[in-house]
Amino acid sequence: MSEKSFTLIELMVVFIVVGIISAIIYGSVTTINERAVFAKAQLFSQKLNSSLAENIAGKWDLNGDTKDLSGNGNDGAIAGTVTWDTNQINCVFGGCATFAVGRIQIPNLTSIPGDMTFSGWFKKTTSTWAAIAFLGKRSSSTGWMLYRNSGDTAGYFRWYSHYVNTSEVISTYYAWPGIYGLEVGKWYHFSVSRTAEGATTIYVNGKITSSYAPPADFSRWSTNTYGVSIGSERSGSSSWSCTEAQIDEVIVYDAALLTAQIQENYYLGLNNLFINNQIGESEYLSRMKTALNE
Repeated sequence: MSEKSFTLIELMVVFIVVGIISAIIYGSVTTINERAVFAKAQLFSQKLNSSLAENIAGKWDLNGDTKDLSGNGNDGAIAGTVTWDTNQINCVFGGCATFAVGRIQIPNLTSIPGDMTFSGWFKKTTSTWAAIAFLGKRSSSTGWMLYRNSGDTAGYFRWYSHYVNTSEVISTYYAWPGIYGLEVGKWYHFSVSRTAEGATTIYVNGKITSSYAPPADFSRWSTNTYGVSIGSERSGSSSWSCTEAQIDEVIVYDAALLTAQIQENYYLGLNNLFINNQIGESEYLSRMKTALNE
């Protein structure tokens, strides 16, 4: 009989979660002491995050600029109206980008393999849900995009991409339902992970919301020469420009990450939301339990 073992990263994530939940359970400690415990957990989580560094193709903290922190030189450029919110109480990681009608174009990030993951934080700031994109590298017939179409219901995002089938014809790959039920004024952590074999998984707040097997005629993902864009269809395009929303801490990986790794990224931001009083203790615990309930 074979036995399933835990990977090192899964065990480390468990240690983080147990430590954080234990800190909450001891209700006799002061608020200051509780926050100190959370800060220590955050630092530990950051150390764990560094283990993923070899797979990062680009990382933008959006804390006042569009610099790529991965060291790969994939700096962005603002198009349209994007401003900076430097009040850490409003953002997840120190500061964040506020989109009126705009996008952050990353023209140099053109080569992304079949194994890919991206993640980031999103908050809608008004109740007007226009046609907007979170992240994209898509043309009319190639690439991919996480976006909301104008006819979709409020609080909805869909994953839309193209692939080459076994007859060498480009086909459209839809992942519906995608992300739904988003509320105005709340931060959500999005992740989409895909494999070179065509499987796709969508996460919201560290939990799998949708998982898709490859189409029967899947051969490979389609490619194009366009760059990635935060807040539109692709670099160089204004289609689905992000409107009345905030985005924080966007990361693109050249690997299909495991669920434990996705959750680790989410926990790090969740700690910050709690420390900055954007969510209370009950919501913190609820989100944590939901993410763990796979």
